[in-house]
Amino acid sequence: MTKYIEILTKACPLFAGFTAEETAAILTASHPRIQQLAKGEYLFHAGTKTDTAGIVLSGSVHIVRHDYQGSTVLLAELGPGNLFAESFSLANLPLTVSVTAGQDSAVLLLPVRSLAASSASAPARRLLNNMLQVFARKNVFLTERIEHLSQRTLREKLLSYLSNAAEKNGSDTVVIPLNRQELADYLAVDRSALSAVISALRSQGVIDAHKNRFTLYRHSSATHVSDTK
Repeated sequence: MTKYIEILTKACPLFAGFTAEETAAILTASHPRIQQLAKGEYLFHAGTKTDTAGIVLSGSVHIVRHDYQGSTVLLAELGPGNLFAESFSLANLPLTVSVTAGQDSAVLLLPVRSLAASSASAPARRLLNNMLQVFARKNVFLTERIEHLSQRTLREKLLSYLSNAAEKNGSDTVVIPLNRQELADYLAVDRSALSAVISALRSQGVIDAHKNRFTLYRHSSATHVSDTK
Protein backbone atom coordinates (compact mmCIF):
# COMPACT_ATOMS: atom_id res chain seq x y z
CA MET A 1 0.00 0.00 0.00
CA THR A 2 2.83 2.40 0.85
CA LYS A 3 4.06 2.67 -2.74
CA TYR A 4 0.63 3.93 -3.82
CA ILE A 5 0.30 6.71 -1.23
CA GLU A 6 2.00 9.28 -3.49
CA ILE A 7 -0.30 8.43 -6.41
CA LEU A 8 -3.39 8.85 -4.23
CA THR A 9 -2.20 12.08 -2.64
CA LYS A 10 -1.06 13.74 -5.86
CA ALA A 11 -3.42 12.35 -8.50
CA CYS A 12 -6.70 11.35 -6.85
CA PRO A 13 -9.21 14.21 -6.34
CA LEU A 14 -10.59 12.37 -3.33
CA PHE A 15 -7.36 13.12 -1.45
CA ALA A 16 -6.85 16.67 -2.72
CA GLY A 17 -5.22 18.81 -0.01
CA PHE A 18 -4.15 15.78 2.02
CA THR A 19 -0.59 15.12 3.12
CA ALA A 20 0.88 11.68 2.54
CA GLU A 21 0.58 11.03 6.28
CA GLU A 22 -3.13 11.99 6.31
CA THR A 23 -3.81 9.79 3.29
CA ALA A 24 -2.07 6.88 4.99
CA ALA A 25 -4.12 7.45 8.16
CA ILE A 26 -7.41 7.41 6.23
CA LEU A 27 -6.43 4.19 4.47
CA THR A 28 -5.38 2.55 7.74
CA ALA A 29 -8.72 3.45 9.34
CA SER A 30 -10.90 2.41 6.39
CA HIS A 31 -9.26 -0.96 5.64
CA PRO A 32 -9.38 -0.82 1.83
CA ARG A 33 -8.08 -3.64 -0.33
CA ILE A 34 -6.00 -3.71 -3.48
CA GLN A 35 -7.26 -5.73 -6.43
CA GLN A 36 -4.83 -6.82 -9.12
CA LEU A 37 -6.46 -7.21 -12.53
CA ALA A 38 -5.25 -8.81 -15.75
CA LYS A 39 -6.04 -7.04 -19.02
CA GLY A 40 -9.67 -7.68 -19.97
CA GLU A 41 -10.63 -8.98 -16.51
CA TYR A 42 -13.92 -7.72 -15.06
CA LEU A 43 -13.95 -5.89 -11.74
CA PHE A 44 -17.65 -4.99 -11.63
CA HIS A 45 -20.53 -6.29 -13.73
CA ALA A 46 -23.59 -4.23 -14.65
CA GLY A 47 -26.58 -5.21 -12.51
CA THR A 48 -24.52 -5.99 -9.42
CA LYS A 49 -24.01 -3.87 -6.31
CA THR A 50 -20.78 -2.79 -4.64
CA ASP A 51 -20.09 -1.21 -1.26
CA THR A 52 -16.75 0.18 -2.44
CA ALA A 53 -15.52 2.92 -4.73
CA GLY A 54 -12.60 2.12 -6.97
CA ILE A 55 -9.45 4.17 -7.49
CA VAL A 56 -7.03 3.26 -10.27
CA LEU A 57 -3.52 2.82 -8.85
CA SER A 58 -1.74 1.59 -11.99
CA GLY A 59 -2.72 0.64 -15.51
CA SER A 60 -6.22 1.64 -16.58
CA VAL A 61 -9.84 0.55 -16.35
CA HIS A 62 -12.58 0.74 -18.96
CA ILE A 63 -16.12 1.75 -18.13
CA VAL A 64 -18.24 -0.18 -20.63
CA ARG A 65 -21.86 -0.83 -21.47
CA HIS A 66 -23.16 -3.89 -23.31
CA ASP A 67 -26.20 -3.32 -25.53
CA TYR A 68 -29.01 -5.83 -26.16
CA GLN A 69 -27.21 -7.12 -29.27
CA GLY A 70 -24.09 -7.93 -27.27
CA SER A 71 -21.98 -5.06 -28.57
CA THR A 72 -19.65 -3.36 -26.12
CA VAL A 73 -19.52 0.44 -25.96
CA LEU A 74 -16.51 2.06 -24.27
CA LEU A 75 -17.80 4.97 -22.18
CA ALA A 76 -14.55 5.98 -20.49
CA GLU A 77 -10.94 4.95 -19.98
CA LEU A 78 -9.57 5.87 -16.55
CA GLY A 79 -5.92 6.03 -15.56
CA PRO A 80 -4.10 6.27 -12.20
CA GLY A 81 -5.82 8.51 -9.64
CA ASN A 82 -9.25 8.30 -11.23
CA LEU A 83 -12.25 7.43 -9.06
CA PHE A 84 -15.18 5.30 -10.20
CA ALA A 85 -18.35 3.56 -8.91
CA GLU A 86 -18.60 5.96 -5.95
CA SER A 87 -22.17 7.05 -6.77
CA PHE A 88 -23.46 3.48 -7.07
CA SER A 89 -21.72 2.55 -3.83
CA LEU A 90 -23.12 5.42 -1.79
CA ALA A 91 -26.61 5.07 -3.28
CA ASN A 92 -26.58 1.28 -2.80
CA LEU A 93 -27.88 0.86 -6.35
CA PRO A 94 -26.96 -1.74 -8.98
CA LEU A 95 -24.35 -0.61 -11.47
CA THR A 96 -25.63 0.28 -14.94
CA VAL A 97 -22.15 -0.20 -16.42
CA SER A 98 -19.38 -2.76 -16.18
CA VAL A 99 -15.74 -2.12 -15.26
CA THR A 100 -12.90 -4.03 -16.91
CA ALA A 101 -9.12 -3.71 -16.93
CA GLY A 102 -7.82 -1.89 -19.99
CA GLN A 103 -4.39 -3.35 -19.23
CA ASP A 104 -2.77 -5.17 -16.32
CA SER A 105 -3.82 -2.91 -13.45
CA ALA A 106 -4.04 -2.37 -9.72
CA VAL A 107 -7.19 -0.88 -8.20
CA LEU A 108 -7.86 0.33 -4.67
CA LEU A 109 -11.33 -0.60 -3.38
CA LEU A 110 -12.35 1.92 -0.72
CA PRO A 111 -15.44 1.33 1.48
CA VAL A 112 -16.88 4.83 1.08
CA ARG A 113 -20.20 3.99 2.74
CA SER A 114 -18.37 3.06 5.92
CA LEU A 115 -16.45 6.32 5.73
CA ALA A 116 -19.67 8.27 5.24
CA ALA A 117 -21.21 6.59 8.28
CA SER A 118 -18.23 7.41 10.50
CA SER A 119 -17.27 10.94 9.47
CA ALA A 120 -16.49 12.26 12.95
CA SER A 121 -12.81 12.84 12.30
CA ALA A 122 -11.61 15.95 10.51
CA PRO A 123 -9.79 13.97 7.76
CA ALA A 124 -12.93 11.92 7.08
CA ARG A 125 -15.03 15.09 6.79
CA ARG A 126 -12.49 16.55 4.36
CA LEU A 127 -12.60 13.33 2.35
CA LEU A 128 -16.38 13.56 2.09
CA ASN A 129 -16.14 17.21 1.10
CA ASN A 130 -13.73 16.22 -1.67
CA MET A 131 -16.18 13.55 -2.77
CA LEU A 132 -18.94 16.16 -3.00
CA GLN A 133 -16.67 18.19 -5.27
CA VAL A 134 -16.06 15.10 -7.41
CA PHE A 135 -19.83 14.62 -7.68
CA ALA A 136 -20.27 18.28 -8.63
CA ARG A 137 -17.64 18.10 -11.39
CA LYS A 138 -19.16 14.91 -12.78
CA ASN A 139 -22.59 16.52 -12.71
CA VAL A 140 -21.27 19.48 -14.70
CA PHE A 141 -19.66 17.07 -17.17
CA LEU A 142 -22.93 15.17 -17.63
CA THR A 143 -24.94 18.39 -17.95
CA GLU A 144 -22.60 19.60 -20.68
CA ARG A 145 -22.81 16.28 -22.50
CA ILE A 146 -26.61 16.33 -22.38
CA GLU A 147 -26.50 19.83 -23.85
CA HIS A 148 -24.30 18.64 -26.73
CA LEU A 149 -26.34 15.49 -27.38
CA SER A 150 -29.62 17.42 -27.34
CA GLN A 151 -28.58 19.29 -30.49
CA ARG A 152 -30.55 18.15 -33.51
CA THR A 153 -27.78 17.36 -35.97
CA LEU A 154 -24.30 15.92 -35.84
CA ARG A 155 -22.93 19.25 -37.05
CA GLU A 156 -24.62 21.08 -34.18
CA LYS A 157 -23.47 18.47 -31.65
CA LEU A 158 -19.85 18.88 -32.76
CA LEU A 159 -19.95 22.68 -32.81
CA SER A 160 -21.63 22.73 -29.39
CA TYR A 161 -18.81 20.60 -27.98
CA LEU A 162 -16.04 22.61 -29.65
CA SER A 163 -17.58 25.95 -28.67
CA ASN A 164 -17.79 24.83 -25.05
CA ALA A 165 -14.15 23.66 -25.13
CA ALA A 166 -13.06 26.98 -26.66
CA GLU A 167 -14.91 28.99 -24.01
CA LYS A 168 -13.22 27.02 -21.24
CA ASN A 169 -9.83 27.43 -22.90
CA GLY A 170 -10.31 31.14 -23.56
CA SER A 171 -9.14 30.64 -27.13
CA ASP A 172 -10.65 29.70 -30.47
CA THR A 173 -7.95 27.05 -30.85
CA VAL A 174 -8.22 24.04 -28.57
CA VAL A 175 -6.58 20.66 -28.21
CA ILE A 176 -9.30 18.31 -27.03
CA PRO A 177 -8.46 15.28 -24.82
CA LEU A 178 -10.20 12.86 -27.21
CA ASN A 179 -9.09 11.12 -30.36
CA ARG A 180 -11.50 10.81 -33.29
CA GLN A 181 -13.06 7.53 -32.11
CA GLU A 182 -13.40 8.79 -28.54
CA LEU A 183 -15.04 11.99 -29.78
CA ALA A 184 -17.50 9.92 -31.83
CA ASP A 185 -18.27 7.80 -28.76
CA TYR A 186 -18.71 10.91 -26.59
CA LEU A 187 -21.17 12.41 -29.08
CA ALA A 188 -22.83 9.02 -29.62
CA VAL A 189 -22.32 9.10 -33.39
CA ASP A 190 -20.66 7.00 -36.07
CA ARG A 191 -16.98 7.76 -36.55
CA SER A 192 -17.15 7.92 -40.34
CA ALA A 193 -20.12 10.29 -40.15
CA LEU A 194 -18.21 12.48 -37.70
CA SER A 195 -15.18 12.56 -40.01
CA ALA A 196 -17.42 13.57 -42.92
CA VAL A 197 -18.91 16.46 -40.94
CA ILE A 198 -15.45 17.62 -39.80
CA SER A 199 -14.29 17.60 -43.43
CA ALA A 200 -17.37 19.54 -44.53
CA LEU A 201 -16.93 22.17 -41.82
CA ARG A 202 -13.26 22.50 -42.71
CA SER A 203 -14.02 22.97 -46.41
CA GLN A 204 -16.65 25.58 -45.55
CA GLY A 205 -14.15 27.56 -43.46
CA VAL A 206 -16.08 27.03 -40.22
CA ILE A 207 -13.25 25.16 -38.49
CA ASP A 208 -9.73 23.96 -39.02
CA ALA A 209 -8.86 20.52 -37.71
CA HIS A 210 -5.74 18.41 -37.39
CA LYS A 211 -6.05 15.27 -35.27
CA ASN A 212 -7.39 16.55 -31.93
CA ARG A 213 -6.47 20.21 -32.51
CA PHE A 214 -9.38 22.40 -33.63
CA THR A 215 -9.72 26.09 -34.48
CA LEU A 216 -13.15 27.72 -34.70
CA TYR A 217 -13.66 30.63 -37.09
CA ARG A 218 -16.54 32.27 -35.27
CA HIS A 219 -17.17 35.05 -37.77
CA SER A 220 -17.06 32.84 -40.84
CA SER A 221 -19.55 33.79 -43.52
CA ALA A 222 -19.61 30.23 -44.79
CA THR A 223 -22.92 28.95 -46.01
CA HIS A 224 -24.73 26.82 -43.45
CA VAL A 225 -25.14 23.37 -44.92
CA SER A 226 -27.83 21.08 -43.55
CA ASP A 227 -26.69 17.90 -41.81
CA THR A 228 -29.19 15.17 -41.08
CA LYS A 229 -26.84 12.57 -39.67
